Amino acid sequence: MNSLPEGIYKAKITDHHLAYDERNQSEYYFLKFKILSGPTTDDKTFEGFTLEHRAYFGDRVLFTDKSGRPKTSNDMTVEMLQACGWDGKEALDSITGLTKEVMISVVMKPGKDGKDYPRVKSIRREFKQAAVPKQRASELNARIKKILAESQAADAADQTVPF
Repeated sequence: MNSLPEGIYKAKITDHHLAYDERNQSEYYFLKFKILSGPTTDDKTFEGFTLEHRAYFGDRVLFTDKSGRPKTSNDMTVEMLQACGWDGKEALDSITGLTKEVMISVVMKPGKDGKDYPRVKSIRREFKQAAVPKQRASELNARIKKILAESQAADAADQTVPF
């Protein structure tokens, strides 16, 4: 099977555990995902493809969010675990039940050998679409019809072609 292309994929966790990286002397949470669905390339599907991810803990600031709050590795790992279904009640070394289906963003990153490999950039809860309530749909319909009527009236009044 070819490498997984960049994109957003629906995935399910098949293995997970707390681990320690002796070389970096850092704890991380290991996650293994099975791809359920996502983009296809050349009519090849990557359903069933597995991808591993290590979410490291640490106090290093990675970036600042929109509100100006610094985000650390700890913040990102906790948010990722919550997206996967962790409610914070279980100790990190005994989490069970990370079985939620999630959406993962996959990007290509160079490995030590110089070749590009798929990596998990972000993990978020699966987006569930809900039906629009009838009242809201009716209000939206009225707004769109008004915009369309105004646009058509403006087009009728302006017969010049801008070039």
